[in-house]
Amino acid sequence: MIQEGERLTTLINDVLDIAALDAGTVEWNDQSCELSALIQEVVAKLQGPATLKGLVLQLVRADNLPAVWVDPQRIEQVLVNLISNAVKFTEKGEILVRVCLLPGGRLVHKWKAPVEGGVLITVKDTGIGIPRAEMQQIFERFSQGGDTLLNKPKGTGLGLAISREIVEHYGGAISVESEVGVGSVFYVALPLAYSNTGLGEAIAETITERNTGDGGDVCT
Repeated sequence: MIQEGERLTTLINDVLDIAALDAGTVEWNDQSCELSALIQEVVAKLQGPATLKGLVLQLVRADNLPAVWVDPQRIEQVLVNLISNAVKFTEKGEILVRVCLLPGGRLVHKWKAPVEGGVLITVKDTGIGIPRAEMQQIFERFSQGGDTLLNKPKGTGLGLAISREIVEHYGGAISVESEVGVGSVFYVALPLAYSNTGLGEAIAETITERNTGDGGDVCT
């Protein structure tokens, strides 16, 4: 009963967020944000739920990340959504959250105009994975992961849609790679400096090789 009440509250809040985004009435309290510290705080908050499920929630972060100019509360909303989803849809194994510098040219406009670098956040899990057919709609409103005919939905179906709206507001990109039965990797790329005109349809190129985190702060 408590879980259903929490889900209803989240649904109401998400609907209000979507309405504000559509109406252009969201208040963006942009400021210099130490992204590495913000991610550490979010991971710490979600360690409890992960531990209760016997999951390992690990953070690997660069030491030399520059600050980004964003609304910390909105970016936290994106992070909480992605990491809490990973916890919800993972029954065993681990969740790895990583943040690193994105070299210039890796974050590109739809016409392939390079952006001078950015920050890449990845959330990788060993969960149920997402069928290829569903990945096309995963960032659409009211899209639900898992088998909604056999199982009760675990979320509102709005979290990823709201996350996409927030990330694209800052000229960034959000994408996913997934394999059923293996897990998923969500990518969030944010430019160091942004303009919310002309970069809303930016896309992140697939990162096929990643640092192990040993001495490397730049995504490869």
